[in-house]
Formats: sequence, C-alpha cells, structure tokens
Amino acid sequence: MLRIKEQSLRWAVSSIEEYSDTYIFPMPFEHGAIASKRDEVISHLKAQDFHNEGIREYRTALTPKGVKGFRIATQLDPLDSIRSQAVIYELATEIENARVPKARQVVYSFRLKPNRNGRLYDPRYSWDSFRAKALEIASSGQYSHVLLTDISDFYPSITTVQL
Repeated sequence: MLRIKEQSLRWAVSSIEEYSDTYIFPMPFEHGAIASKRDEVISHLKAQDFHNEGIREYRTALTPKGVKGFRIATQLDPLDSIRSQAVIYELATEIENARVPKARQVVYSFRLKPNRNGRLYDPRYSWDSFRAKALEIASSGQYSHVLLTDISDFYPSITTVQL
C-alpha cells in the first residue's frame, strides 16, 4: 500500500497552479475546480492507495518535434497529474541520488530540485544548457561523432508498480 503524504499533495497542487502540468497542452479546466475544492481533493487523494488506483485515461496528441519530426505528447488526467507530481516530490532526493551526478556534466535532462515555490526542476539543467555543453564538446576536437537521443512516449510506459 502506498499513500501519498498530504504535504506532497499540497505541494503538487501549488506547483501545477504555478507552472501547469505540461508545457505542451493548455491547463485543463479541472484544475480550476480542484483549486476551489483543494482541501477535499487532497483528502480524497491522500486516502487512496497509489498502487491500486492505477492511471486514468490520459490525453495524447501528435505534436511537432523540430522541423521535420513529430512525437506523441501525453497529458495525464488532472488527479493523476497531482498524484504523480506528489510522488516525484517525495522521491526527488532518492531519484537524483540514483542518477549520474550533476557534477560529471554528462547527463543533461530535467534534473529534480523541487523548491518551496512549486518549481520541480533545477533551472541550471535545461535545453539551453544541454545545447551549450554539446556545442562545447563537439567543438573541442576530441570526438569525431556526436550522438543525440530523445525518449518519446515515456509516461504511458511507467506503471505505478515501478514507482
């Protein structure tokens, strides 16, 4: 049985209100209703067993990726978005400790560093910082090839058991 802490749920609701739940889709209207009934929604989510609830239906859309490509973008159900954000908040330290350390400067993806204002990611690790580091390495003359990867359609492949 996995229950999410009330503090984490409150943080997640505030985070989504401040930063939205995705940078691809517009904010779902349900978040306005959630904000007006915040305490009741949090009580409801706090009482759930995260492992047994599963993930509700989610929204997917084909979205542009670069000039010539597309990717499938996913937006979770608003309640699942809150639950997932809260679990990530609770596990952020453990997740980061299991990753390649930031100091090695070899992994440039979203790095977790939640703050009290609802920000989830470390602002020093972004697409811009990745591109700057990649350009630095590619221009160094040490390497003959550059490999760039992007994981798409990631969220639907995660089950609550894996969390």
